[in-house]
Parts: sequence; structure tokens; C-alpha cells
Amino acid sequence: VSNVPLKANYNTNIKGHYSKKADASTTTFTVTCDDAWAGNKEGTVTEPTKYAVGDLYPSADNAVGVVYYTSSDGTYGYVVSMDETVVNTWGDGQTWATSKQDGGFTWRCPTKDELQYLWCVYNGASLVTWTGKTDPCPAANAEKQAEFNAKLTTALSTIDFYWTSTEDVDKAWSVRFSSGMTNTNSKTTKPTSVRAITIFGSAPL
Repeated sequence: VSNVPLKANYNTNIKGHYSKKADASTTTFTVTCDDAWAGNKEGTVTEPTKYAVGDLYPSADNAVGVVYYTSSDGTYGYVVSMDETVVNTWGDGQTWATSKQDGGFTWRCPTKDELQYLWCVYNGASLVTWTGKTDPCPAANAEKQAEFNAKLTTALSTIDFYWTSTEDVDKAWSVRFSSGMTNTNSKTTKPTSVRAITIFGSAPL
């Protein structure tokens, strides 16, 4: 649809129209303001980039992570970092994740559910979550793991636990990437691995 007239907005005194190129790649929005807003303003509204699970983010040429979850339309999702680190405490892991600046994006440690989603995708399984170490979870799949690891700078460990940001009283949850086992551990337990994630787009309503 192109050149659709827009009525003046009572609160902002803005009116205008937008037009869309035939290839649907760019939408141009032209705004005219009254005296309370000096001059005319023009801008370009870009269609959001759509991603699929397994895509390099934000692009193959400038990748800082791998997409491992998306909304149905591909405009919202989770990205896991290309690298990881090993920390001595849960707090150190949170600090490492939030201090990352790769690509200028905001990074953090994943929640328990978000990390379990990564385990599922890592092994080519449907997305599910599970509660604790005695609950069934998707089985390890070495072939799918190798495919996913090939996209990362540092492969996911098949022996280590990974911290999540989810706390449980004085402990915190972790997920073991040899089996998917999920457990609570002391925040000062033995050295544990950490991956960071970043979120793109806006969560669907």
C-alpha cells in the first residue's frame, strides 16, 4: 500500500503520508508539522530484518552470535555469543556477560529457560523446558552439535555446566551441556562456563 493519507494527530499536531517501494524493502514516511513543530520532517522507516534459527547475527560478514530462537515472523529472537569464558563464581559470570559489547548490543547471561532452549536447538530438538535434574530433556545429538559449533568461534563445551541468571534462594541454576541436566549449585561452586545472549526485535504481544 502506498501514499495512504494520515490524519493529523491531536496530541502532536503531526500529519502526513507514507509510500512503499515496489520491492517492499523501504517505507518512506513524510511528516508535516504545524507551527509548534518548526519545518517539515522526512524520514525512512526500514522493514525489520527477519532471521531464522541458525542464522549468523547480525550478518554473515559481521557475526557476533548465532540466532537460536525466533518469533513466528522472525523479527524477534535470542542470539548466543560466539565465545564463552570460565568463571569461579556465579557473580563473575553475570559480570562477564553484561560487560560484553560485541556489535554494540546489550548482552546478559541467559535465564534457565533461555539456556534450555539453547540446549534444544544445539541438539536439533523441539523447544521445551524442564524443571530439574531428574526430569527428562532432549537427548544429546553429536551430529547436530557439530553443525551448531561450526558456526561459533568457540565451541560449546560438552562437559561443562553453564550458569544461568536464574537464582534459587542462595543458589543459582545451571545446565550441563553433555546431557542437558539442569541443577541448582552454590554460587561459589567449582569453575563453571558462561555464554552470553542478546535479544533482537520487540517481543510479540
